[in-house]
Amino acid sequence: MSHKPEGEISCPCGEVDVQTREHILQACPRYTEARRELLQASRCIFLPEILGTTQGIKTLASFLAASGAYTQSGTQPLPPKPPSFDDEPVPDSEDDESDLGL
Repeated sequence: MSHKPEGEISCPCGEVDVQTREHILQACPRYTEARRELLQASRCIFLPEILGTTQGIKTLASFLAASGAYTQSGTQPLPPKPPSFDDEPVPDSEDDESDLGL
C-alpha cells in the first residue's frame, strides 16, 4: 500500500512541481528569512547534518517554529488570540466589598 498525499503537491512558490524537504529547507524563497538559522548550523544545509545531529535538530525545530514550514498553510503560525472580555469569569455575587471589611 502506498501513501498518496491529498491535495496540491507543488510548492506555492511556483519554482518546483513537487514540494520536497530539500526544496523547503534549502531553496524555497518563502523561507529565506527563517533559513538563516539553518545556514549557521550547516553552511550548505547538508541534510544529514541537520537531521542527524543534536544541534541540527534543535536548529531545525527553531526553523520550523519561525517559518511555519510543513504546516497546512505553509506560513508562520498566527500568534494566539488574546482572550476577549466575554471569556472572563463572572465573580460570585458573594464576592463583594463587604467581605473585605470595607
